[in-house]
Amino acid sequence: MASRTDPVLCKGSYAVDRSARTCTASYPLYIVNGRSKGGVEEAVRRIKRETRDAQVTGVAADLGTKEGVDTLTRNLPAIDILVNNLGIYEAKPFSEITDEDWLRFFEINVLSGVRLGAHWGAC
Repeated sequence: MASRTDPVLCKGSYAVDRSARTCTASYPLYIVNGRSKGGVEEAVRRIKRETRDAQVTGVAADLGTKEGVDTLTRNLPAIDILVNNLGIYEAKPFSEITDEDWLRFFEINVLSGVRLGAHWGAC
């Protein structure tokens, strides 16, 4: 279980990079999030392999949905540091982006951070 001094990294589990090495050097426990259980497990293995003595765990949850944010915050009731690098886009002409696309972008790129901040900002 995370405490107020544990950082959480919310970004694609395949994109976990130097930020993981930096945090694990400074904090006792590091929590990684991604959408798929397999991706999170691989990110945890990679960080442990690259960072000696890292205490890393992960929570698979799709933060692009309210349910996913609820899953993560239920498993981590209090944290001190949130690194939220979650975001998507589609490489297609602007005129071809539908209202549904824009709503999905907004929910993932904006509301995920708003929901996390609303929960943990009150901790």
